[in-house]
Amino acid sequence: MASIILGGIEGGATHSNLVLFNGNGEKLAQVAGPGTNHWILGMEECQKRINKMVEQAKHEAKLPSEKPLNALGMSLSGCEQEETNKQLKEELQKNFPMLSSNYVVCSDTVGSIAAVLENGGIVLIAGTGSNCLLLNPDGSVHRCGGWGHIMGDEGAAWWISHKAIKICFDEQDNFSQPPHPTQVVWKSVQEHYKIETRNC
Repeated sequence: MASIILGGIEGGATHSNLVLFNGNGEKLAQVAGPGTNHWILGMEECQKRINKMVEQAKHEAKLPSEKPLNALGMSLSGCEQEETNKQLKEELQKNFPMLSSNYVVCSDTVGSIAAVLENGGIVLIAGTGSNCLLLNPDGSVHRCGGWGHIMGDEGAAWWISHKAIKICFDEQDNFSQPPHPTQVVWKSVQEHYKIETRNC
């Protein structure tokens, strides 16, 4: 069983993590990497990032780079559609034949549930983006959100930051008055973006 090598990636829009285990359940390597959402990066760049992470993990685990993993599970942001999940698998097999012999692809919400529960459950992701998924024991799925920052992502870091900046702008434009002082928020915005005024 020690000769069986399994990989797993938990991939978000801004960063990802990969682990390698052998068939005995022993962790061989763990690698942090960049975001792997193919809707943001494009399918080609997503594949390159996945391959690079696996190559780095193989190197750290002292495994031959030319030997494919036995299987690679990928729980990635943006992988909600079977059609694009199939495309990702097929193109990884074609473009990176030494990467893995088998693939399983699902969304980061499904992966989060599968990591802790056998008969479904509910998960709420609130990172850079946000998403909520209910997976019932009968396999039926219900979701809320996860549509990206343009359509909402309520409760996520991007949404909170955008809302805070917009409140400051609206106040300075005399468009609307906020319910609380904004000086600390505006100072943080100025420091983060290294600006003095909205006009830079």
